[in-house]
Amino acid sequence: MSRPIARVVKDFLLPEEDEELSEGEEIIRDFLEDEGFTFKREVELNGLFNDSKSFRRADFYLPKYGVYIEFLGGWNNNKEERERYREKMRVYGHNGVPCLYLFPENLGTLEHSFRRRTSEVLQRHGMRRELFRFNLKCWWGDHKIELLMTAAMVYSFFAVGDLVDRFVIGAFLLWPVFYLWRAWRLYFAPVRIRTWEKRLSK
Repeated sequence: MSRPIARVVKDFLLPEEDEELSEGEEIIRDFLEDEGFTFKREVELNGLFNDSKSFRRADFYLPKYGVYIEFLGGWNNNKEERERYREKMRVYGHNGVPCLYLFPENLGTLEHSFRRRTSEVLQRHGMRRELFRFNLKCWWGDHKIELLMTAAMVYSFFAVGDLVDRFVIGAFLLWPVFYLWRAWRLYFAPVRIRTWEKRLSK
């Protein structure tokens, strides 16, 4: 169902204010934008099985990977907040919703926590194509300069006619090729599925 033209014009001229975001959610949003991830905010999940609520609302959603993100910003506030989060995690778990959870203490190591937990979620749910695309994006983002420099060296290797020059370039090529191959294996290796989410949701 398309939105009214007036609403589209209003959203373009007067974008949503950020007051509704917590400080932690702002950090996550800025991180996703800086890393070039396409995302949606406040996405509703309707008709979940065995749920006391008619719908749930996830903080973020990554449409290219089919993964939801929940920031548990009030986890350390009190027991009631923790139980509210646990209930949401139980509902997501029973319905097979691929969701990664971030705690306030994860904001200091957001890149590592985000990558690790996204890989875990995709692997746990058997989303192999999305996992490959996610790993490829991370690998390319971290090593594109080295890859382009290696490609330039490969071109030079075949462009030069002198055997001595080709031998020298070939010798220098060994390290970047080995480095990129090693990084590729590291990024695409299966991650060890941890059980911390299961313990928290009990």
